[in-house]
Amino acid sequence: MSYSNTFRPALIKKHIIQVIRRLGLPGLAIALLIVLLICSQTERFIHHGTILGYRVRNVQKTVSLPGNNLFGGQSGNQKKLACEKVTQSDVSKLLGEEVREGTSFLPDRTTPNIVSNCIYRTVSDAKSPVRTASILYRETVDINSSKQSITNLQKQGRGADISGVGDQAYYIDSANQLTVRKDKKIVTVTVTKSNIGQPASKDVAIKLAVRALK
Repeated sequence: MSYSNTFRPALIKKHIIQVIRRLGLPGLAIALLIVLLICSQTERFIHHGTILGYRVRNVQKTVSLPGNNLFGGQSGNQKKLACEKVTQSDVSKLLGEEVREGTSFLPDRTTPNIVSNCIYRTVSDAKSPVRTASILYRETVDINSSKQSITNLQKQGRGADISGVGDQAYYIDSANQLTVRKDKKIVTVTVTKSNIGQPASKDVAIKLAVRALK
């Protein structure tokens, strides 16, 4: 059976809408973070020969032009909103290690909701695992939408509420992920664990979230 050129885009759009509805806002946030982490590790493998901080192959050092991303295009010099709210210095102080901002593959979105992401990685040698801190910042169109994002997480029952952080906060220990709501603003912070356990991912995530929502 053949489809017309006008039908195919409509069919694809329909499937995309169905997937988005099934995932919901929390699911989309998690999917976005997974994509960012995969892109980050892919870049590390190609340019540094490491996966999760461990060297798996030797690579020759090359000179890269500022602003070039993994796909050969320009990532741009415009500072991302999430990176402005939580700076490289903020993350470095909390982790107690030097960090660098990861390559940006996804631009900020301003309509219908504000969505911005930022990733920082520790600068470690091949013997030490790299820690990452990712910040997904969002501003919804109304407060009910932001409340619903927390409600959806609570319904999944994978984590626990945290009091005293924003208007609402929910932490999923298995994912090292904290989601905090303040009015219409929502921030999801994921901090990978240290091989020595300190500083604790949860403690770092809380402090980063509070800073992002100022």
